[in-house]
Amino acid sequence: MTTKGVKKIDPVKDNDKIKDLERNIIDNKKNAFTKFKVDTLKFRIYLDDDDDFNFKSLVKKIEDKKAKAEIIQANLSETKDGLMVSHRYATIHPVLEYAMIVVVPKKSSKEFSKNVNEFVNETFNHYKPLWIIGDASDILDKKQEKEDGVMVTKDAKDISKFIENLGKQRFWNREGSI
Repeated sequence: MTTKGVKKIDPVKDNDKIKDLERNIIDNKKNAFTKFKVDTLKFRIYLDDDDDFNFKSLVKKIEDKKAKAEIIQANLSETKDGLMVSHRYATIHPVLEYAMIVVVPKKSSKEFSKNVNEFVNETFNHYKPLWIIGDASDILDKKQEKEDGVMVTKDAKDISKFIENLGKQRFWNREGSI
């Protein structure tokens, strides 16, 4: 039985085609482990307007590693420690980014809570690096927290690990993704 439009391959006659397919599969597997230069990749830091987190310190550490981060919050005002906000929740979509850092405040605003799951789920489902700083219990389940490329920490000390994940770009062996 053949499916309409699908050409059947004869293992004897089409040996060269099979070898080409095998080479493509091997090349794709090699590309899955390719490290990209992080200075060409942009990602977002998702935060709450009223958070007292030290964003200047986090962004400085990121820039020291040659990566580029932009801040997303509900309004285009500055963060409490004076950093410029690049995007509002309503004007950016997480699919456009290479990775996401989410800083979970002690007490979330309605705007933060309303949007955070979409940003995290899109980042996770597209196999991208994800770092949640703070309590992730309302955002990810325990299984997702243990997936490759996902970091959940109480503070921002693991910047080197996140930059390493950013350099990998995608985590294709992550379960539950699209």
